[in-house]
Amino acid sequence: MIRQIPLLRTVLLGVLLLHLSGCATSAQQHSESEELYRQAVNILESVPLIDGHNDIPWQYHTRVGHRLTAIDLMDTSAENPPIHTDLQRLREGHVGGQFWSAYVPASIPESEAVQQTLEQIDFIHRMVQAWPDHLQLALTAHGIEQAFERGRIASLIGLEGGHSIGNSLAVLRQLYRLGARYMTLTHSRTLDWA
Repeated sequence: MIRQIPLLRTVLLGVLLLHLSGCATSAQQHSESEELYRQAVNILESVPLIDGHNDIPWQYHTRVGHRLTAIDLMDTSAENPPIHTDLQRLREGHVGGQFWSAYVPASIPESEAVQQTLEQIDFIHRMVQAWPDHLQLALTAHGIEQAFERGRIASLIGLEGGHSIGNSLAVLRQLYRLGARYMTLTHSRTLDWA
């Protein structure tokens, strides 16, 4: 029995040392993680991170008929079902630019798609105007830089699907004049030209 006690002490001491070395490694890993996080934040504060697609305009369309005041864009976490975007989370994520998607279903006739696309773009403009402390319309790379320097989220407009132009280059040109800066060629639908 006497001989077992020193062995037990040795085993316990070994377990304690392993635990302490694990704690040191864990503390070191935590410190390294914090440093990497700080580096990432420094980058995000000096270079705008741009998200290429966000469907919040369609969420407002389907949930509340584009009524800006019906959903608090600052914090949408209480919405049911949840909405994945709000200004608070965009800020916490250090998003410097956001392409708001002017989405319309590919299943509707093209003439209706053009009208609904215009309504989506109108909503995006109204949303930017309603939140001037957070959002700023950006139509160029310089506009993105200006918004970022002012501490605003550069707001850009993208079209989700070529059906949105109703097979018309004139409509495409007008949508560009309204601020659209990209258009995916197709979205769940084959088109005459794509």
